[in-house]
Amino acid sequence: MVAFVGSWCDALMRVLVIATLLVGACRSEGLPGESFDGGPADLHPASQPDFVSSPTPVFDLSVPPPPPTFDLAPPPRPDMTAVGPWSCLGNQTLPTPASPLYKVVVVVTDFLSHSPIVGATVRVCALQDVACTMPLFTASTDGSGTTVVVAPSSPTGIAAYLDVTAMNVLETLAFPVVHDPDHSIGSGAPLAIVTFKSSTLSLVAAILGVTLDPARGEIYFTVDDCSYTRPAAGMLVTEGPSDAESHVYYMSGNLPTKTATQTDASGAGFILNSLTGLEDVKVGGFPVPGATTGVYSFLVRPGALTITNFSPNQ
Repeated sequence: MVAFVGSWCDALMRVLVIATLLVGACRSEGLPGESFDGGPADLHPASQPDFVSSPTPVFDLSVPPPPPTFDLAPPPRPDMTAVGPWSCLGNQTLPTPASPLYKVVVVVTDFLSHSPIVGATVRVCALQDVACTMPLFTASTDGSGTTVVVAPSSPTGIAAYLDVTAMNVLETLAFPVVHDPDHSIGSGAPLAIVTFKSSTLSLVAAILGVTLDPARGEIYFTVDDCSYTRPAAGMLVTEGPSDAESHVYYMSGNLPTKTATQTDASGAGFILNSLTGLEDVKVGGFPVPGATTGVYSFLVRPGALTITNFSPNQ
């Protein structure tokens, strides 16, 4: 019995040792239904990563649109061809006169001799008073051909015209264009008026081969550049209302000519046998084709001479 019991015990011990080894092996490999820590494994699908239903990442391999551009170039500049003596074109400002009236010093001289016209009557006439029947102011020149008149002011000189009469002188209607009148005629600078004897205008007509019509009027003009005092060469003067009898003539040297097509260095010329009433004139021809330096309106009276200067006003 003792031997049997001992044998059985030995056999039992060997079984326990084998069982212990098996359990250790199972724990190291993990059995189905067991976790690595010995607890039951959670096999619920929600607890596992869903590699099948997860969306595949999308990579946009197309060329990205270009970034927005910003045009930093300056805007186009206006035509700057008008430089130098014509730099004022398109850049002029006409300030309102500081006073409604100017006290204007007027000097009247003869066109050919440059001698003063003594005893000339100078009347200031409203622009709408065609015959100057109700002058705004009247004065007479002294021994130096000088007088002082009071005239309504305007941004281009005076808002009126001057009617000048004297012995052996054609009645003269003066339409002066003055730049910055507050600091010129409004400050005492003299306003020069040239007059023509009848014989002088007859000589001009004879040189041109023109017969003057006493029912029409005559015009003597000068064209200025942006200095407003310097004569402008190369200018074209175009009448508004005109007919076959009315013509523009330019000076060439010291004489008028029928062949010149533009002003010379004197900037001067005539319009003979002009239609009477309101005359419209356009001046242009400086080096930009089709450009206009000024547009002017003034009065032409039968048997009288209108004088004016075409300073730039565009």
